[in-house]
Amino acid sequence: MPIEEGGVKLTVLESSPTDVAKLAHRFLEEVVPAQIFPQPVDTEDRVQRCEEQRLIATVFWDYVPLRIELCTYTETDKKETTLMFLDRSHNDIIRCKHVLDNLVAFLLTEGLQVHEPLRVTRLSGGLLAHGPRPQLMVDDDMSMSDDEEDSWTSRVDLMWDDALSPDSALREEAFRYLAHSAASAPDSHAAIAKGFADFQLGLTLFADPHSSLAEMYLAASALQHMGTGESPDACDILAHAPSFQALAKFEVSDLPPLVARELALAVDSISLWKTFSQKVVGKAGPEGSMGTASTRCSDTAPIFDPGLTLQRLNRSCRPEYEYDDDEDDDIDEGNMAVSA
Repeated sequence: MPIEEGGVKLTVLESSPTDVAKLAHRFLEEVVPAQIFPQPVDTEDRVQRCEEQRLIATVFWDYVPLRIELCTYTETDKKETTLMFLDRSHNDIIRCKHVLDNLVAFLLTEGLQVHEPLRVTRLSGGLLAHGPRPQLMVDDDMSMSDDEEDSWTSRVDLMWDDALSPDSALREEAFRYLAHSAASAPDSHAAIAKGFADFQLGLTLFADPHSSLAEMYLAASALQHMGTGESPDACDILAHAPSFQALAKFEVSDLPPLVARELALAVDSISLWKTFSQKVVGKAGPEGSMGTASTRCSDTAPIFDPGLTLQRLNRSCRPEYEYDDDEDDDIDEGNMAVSA
């Protein structure tokens, strides 16, 4: 792809700059975790060149914040639209290329004719959908062997020490580690949850106006992953933490939209867990055996899922040996009808 002013220049045929910009905006809102920022005041030449549409955003790829800029405009001597992709962070060219590749793939699936001088890499599973996370890239400092002596508790404790550091770069790296671990290793959930409970579930972080976007998003993302129910112990720790009630009442409207969405998902998931994970009195099972019936969800799917209705949630949380007499009667009647 042609490189211009440190960016990548793409050509889109038979589409207006406005149409291309709208789809690019959808990509940032629906496909990748991103925070879109208002257009800043810029030089006259730059504004004139990108006067059609300009988007500035921080995209989180594998929990690494990447600041990008997208400009769409029409060349004076050409009929096609130019889409300029600019990497403003310059901190991770490989992950930035993944974002670009997925942007191009998204535009192609939407029917745009994007000129690709070089082959654009596609993810094996196709385009990323809203909700599932990008496949995590393994960093040397985050890869861990199963036979490593240190427990998750000791490793996570070290990260929480860094998360409370006055050094912003150290804090961001610590929260990135926590979010990465929560997304890829459910065994880490209980240890991370204990840290969040001791840290008052990040209330001090979300309430601090000086907290960075990266720190807040990474913390909210870690909470959201732990609220999926993959680790019942982690959900219990979070749901019964003294500070959870305050977090549930926390006003998220003042937070950046990306952080607010992630934090709302986390709170709703943990609230549902708290509601439906209460123990019930045990009762006799088949053949007079005694057992403890629990409403703990047996469904390992994320608790907060737009497709997971309360009816399904109630059904997945029913005691395992609770029988529906009406249902049995229907079966018996059906068998009698067949016999007749």
